[in-house]
Amino acid sequence: MRISGVILLGLCCLASGFGQTTDRTSVLDRALDQRSTQSLISKENAMDQIKTFPMEGAIDPKNYILGPSDLMHVALWGPVSLNYSLPVTPEGTLIIPTVGEIHVGERRLSDVKKQATDLVKKRYPTSEVTVTLLRPRSFVVSLKGTVTKPGQYIATAVERVEKIIAEGAAMQYPTTSFSIPAVSQTDGLPIQADTYKPPKINQKEQLYEYTSTRNIKLIRRNKDTLRVDIPKYYATHDDRYNPFLLDGDIIDVPQKTLRNNGIMVYGAVNTPATYEYADGDNLVDMIQIADGLLPSTDPDNVVLTRTVEGTNQHEENSYSLIAIRKGIQKNPLLFPGDKIFVKEKKIPKFNYRVTLVGEVRQVGAYPISETGATLSKVIQNAGGFTEHALLSASYVLRKEDKLKDIVDPRIDILRNLRAHELNLVDSLIFFLDLKIGRQTVVVDFKKLFEDKDSTQNIALRDDDIIYIASDLHSVLVQGQVANAGYVAFATGMDYQYYVKKAGGFSESAVEGDIKIIKKGSLEWKDPAATTIESGDQIWVPKKPRKDFSYWFAVMRDGAQIAAAIVTIAWLIASIQNLR
Repeated sequence: MRISGVILLGLCCLASGFGQTTDRTSVLDRALDQRSTQSLISKENAMDQIKTFPMEGAIDPKNYILGPSDLMHVALWGPVSLNYSLPVTPEGTLIIPTVGEIHVGERRLSDVKKQATDLVKKRYPTSEVTVTLLRPRSFVVSLKGTVTKPGQYIATAVERVEKIIAEGAAMQYPTTSFSIPAVSQTDGLPIQADTYKPPKINQKEQLYEYTSTRNIKLIRRNKDTLRVDIPKYYATHDDRYNPFLLDGDIIDVPQKTLRNNGIMVYGAVNTPATYEYADGDNLVDMIQIADGLLPSTDPDNVVLTRTVEGTNQHEENSYSLIAIRKGIQKNPLLFPGDKIFVKEKKIPKFNYRVTLVGEVRQVGAYPISETGATLSKVIQNAGGFTEHALLSASYVLRKEDKLKDIVDPRIDILRNLRAHELNLVDSLIFFLDLKIGRQTVVVDFKKLFEDKDSTQNIALRDDDIIYIASDLHSVLVQGQVANAGYVAFATGMDYQYYVKKAGGFSESAVEGDIKIIKKGSLEWKDPAATTIESGDQIWVPKKPRKDFSYWFAVMRDGAQIAAAIVTIAWLIASIQNLR
């Protein structure tokens, strides 16, 4: 048994030896592989390194350009299982242990993956091979021009030009080296240049207000110069206009000059504004940069206005975006100073409505047609009045002018001041009305719904508010009474009844100047001119205070009148004596 076991063990070792020979892996190769594992990283560590680089998404191997310090991962799967973490050398090469060295610098990742896979497969034909970019490299780029912080920046191969410009913080004027040969008013010593602290302003606002975002120059290490156009990149999602950075890039940011180099886009676009001009701009491009068309756009009616060179005259041409898209009409090139107006289709409003509040069965908004609806019809649709409705105090409010939703309401106040000849109280009421922007519509609810007077059945308009007041079955007594407040309504009773219920007149009351304020119209009436109704208000005024200044004014006015009378009498007597 022991002899057979030894023989079996020998056969296994022999089979293992054959397997190694078949895999073309010598003892020396294995020793090299073991030594190379010192430079390997675990899968967990590899994932940690990838996570430290925020990226837009997965890298496209057809577009990614390799360079020094890119970290590659070469793995073999099968009879021979190996994992290598390999940085690209400063010379731009990739050294794969037991396989060889290949040049990868300034080459596309997809081409390098194919070449490396083919080389490893020649060495290990029975294993599957994967070649992967494990971690993008970082490098130095230069920023200059209209920025607050020109100089060198650390960037990665997964970052775009825009990120470095934002880090450079745009400013109003191009950055230059300067000194300040000013003299201090206190000690006469020159002010040091490094003591100058520019005012802090919002860097994001600066970036888009003062620096060019459409005519940025990107100078590659091979001297190729590209134009970076950030707004066009967001409009088209074309990487050409906001490319990924490469080693040694130089970014030159000019100053934005909209006055002489702008194109105005307004009308039915999502972001109407004046945009920076870039060489080669056309009509469709600029509408895309303005964030596209509104749903209400009339695509067959886009007007391009251009100043005739050397004159103050303008020429207008109309274009159809649909015809341009079909190739029927040419997409015109633009020039600085052009104006694009995108017209809107007139879409009829469909959500006309009025709002009911107060004592109706169903409060809320009610749809009406464009031509409106009658007051009685809307009340009927709302289920009619509740048992607590007070028709004499109900009213309709109407917005005076839709323009006030757009234009500053102070303009109306300025316009009305030109004819201002009102007293203090009238002025206050007048200008409050202007500010509120709603006025009462003349309608008598009692005549319409109780007396069936069809002349009161007004036509409602969009956004009208119908308020049906509540009947509290009381009369409000205010002013100079002992106990001001609500008194229960009693049919047919006069003001004296309600004043008595409120505790009677106070000492300072002026009984002869009592006013009845009608609940609905808020009209002030004499007690003899109206019948008190539920909801009305009784106002008892106060005797004016007569201090020394009051009596002095009375005496002064009396003396002036007496002097005038004496003077007139003397003149009459003198005239008669002359006769």
